[in-house]
Amino acid sequence: MASFGQLIDDTAAQLRSFTRDQELSTWLTSDVSDSATEIFVNSPDVLSRGRIEIDSELIILEDVDVTRKVGVIPPFGRGSDGTVPAIHAAKSKVTVAPLFPRKVIHDTLNQVILAMSGRMFGVDTVSFRGSTTRVSYELPWDTQKVLSVSIPTDPSITRDRWYAREWTFDPNADYPSEKGLYVYDCPPVGRLFNVVISRPLRAVDFETQSFNDSLLPDSSWDVVMFGAAARLIATAGTYQMNTRAVGSQTTLGAQMDLPQAAMNTSRHFYGLYEKRLEEEVMKLLNKYVTRAHYSREY
Repeated sequence: MASFGQLIDDTAAQLRSFTRDQELSTWLTSDVSDSATEIFVNSPDVLSRGRIEIDSELIILEDVDVTRKVGVIPPFGRGSDGTVPAIHAAKSKVTVAPLFPRKVIHDTLNQVILAMSGRMFGVDTVSFRGSTTRVSYELPWDTQKVLSVSIPTDPSITRDRWYAREWTFDPNADYPSEKGLYVYDCPPVGRLFNVVISRPLRAVDFETQSFNDSLLPDSSWDVVMFGAAARLIATAGTYQMNTRAVGSQTTLGAQMDLPQAAMNTSRHFYGLYEKRLEEEVMKLLNKYVTRAHYSREY
């Protein structure tokens, strides 16, 4: 499973390919604790007062001591802009004035994933053990639909399974989760049967989770990346800064058009996003069509 951190790296690479000037960077020459107020770097001449990024933490520098090769951090400088103060190992990359910090990319990717919930859904499978004393089973609270109920035959004879035809999904069941399934096909007692459900897409923590934890299929990796790039490049164009210019304009007149250049690039990514999203939606609907079944009153 690909990590969400890799998706952040891929998105950052896409963004860098559409910016004229690349960010300055150096590296740590010693470890940094989560409460340190100084950082030792290899090339102090590239540092300046303002924001730097180490791993996924944004740090504010108040001063730079070139002689000692040290960046000085004020008391409020650690964990800037919603990031978390962390331990950083020697040789970690130090990025100066990042235009697209990793946390910003992470948050934007999650915004795109949640926005896709309006057109796509996550697919999950829950299992229950057949019983003679009940026909109702509690489903997860965020269940949107039941797509299928499959009951395996005797595993000692065959690996085949058959799909239940008599079941009902109750979105307002008398369970703590308020989601219930009634199965009238009587699964074999003591044998597991599988229920495929649709759930909303989920935001992902890139530090601990993989892309699949969003409940999206691997094939939608580029969809999320294109959507985030469209949003981030549109935002970057508002800075109108030479060192962060989108495109290759250098004249004063051209620089006045930077927001338009950024919006053109943003629309390019949004077009890719819409096209690929439509393909993924059709693929999902074709694969997980709700099977025909008989339903009863609860």
